Amino acid sequence: MATTSSFRAMGKSAAVVTNGTQNTASSAAISASSLGLGSIPDQCRVFNASANTVYLSFSEAAQTAVVPTAGTPQYERPILPNSVEVFSLEFGGGKASVSVNTIAPVGASNTLILTFGEGL
Repeated sequence: MATTSSFRAMGKSAAVVTNGTQNTASSAAISASSLGLGSIPDQCRVFNASANTVYLSFSEAAQTAVVPTAGTPQYERPILPNSVEVFSLEFGGGKASVSVNTIAPVGASNTLILTFGEGL
């Protein structure tokens, strides 16, 4: 499916909760089978259901998330509070699982709802 078409959800949604300690990274592995899928699709729709900005990245194995600072770029993308973003996975889809790496600059547990699929 072309990525210029509207987003089409595939399988179940998953919730990921950030570490409740300020600036402490966490990583959650999500398997395709837990979503009712044979493999992880190429895109992910992320809803930040919290009142805080959360930074996240996707990887094939767990990685330590880092908040980008001036002069120190990082792979994590910011998700503003109560907003929705669609991301293409940097390594492409088709894998059996994906790691979601998160960090929040505010000391609170923040919930992200992830829905994998295709399209924007």
